[in-house]
Amino acid sequence: MVKEIVAATISSVGPVAFRIFFEHSMSSETIIIAAARRLFPLSIIERLTRRWSADLAISRTTADVQALFEQHWHQQGQMALVLSALTTKWDCLERLRRVRDWSRQEFPPEALLLIAPAVDGDGLLLVGKDRGILAGVLKTLSSAFRDAGIEVKVV
Repeated sequence: MVKEIVAATISSVGPVAFRIFFEHSMSSETIIIAAARRLFPLSIIERLTRRWSADLAISRTTADVQALFEQHWHQQGQMALVLSALTTKWDCLERLRRVRDWSRQEFPPEALLLIAPAVDGDGLLLVGKDRGILAGVLKTLSSAFRDAGIEVKVV
């Protein structure tokens, strides 16, 4: 239920771009961008620096966006961006594909929201492009959770 509510809310804002690490069964409405596979020496360096590439999915469907919670969410390896438009600069997508820790990154100008797991996947971190976008998403999420009988704590 929680995955459905979050996926429905964020996909209503805009296309959701997220990493794919494992097998998936997404609809043909979702765009999949395959990561370039590196040769042996480069792949080891990328793993050690935690900057290895991942495939990306860009979706507006609630069912497909739910897949982000099955792709390293509990291990805090997932990160998603809600984009302002389906067409975005390649640099924004490449940063999503390669950067594991966004705490020192600039917020991408093409993004409306950044979504990440908190507390070992038991929470949801939302960062908005501006206060208005973030407030609207939090209001929608809180209302949907309350309607479903789920207690919400916004910190």
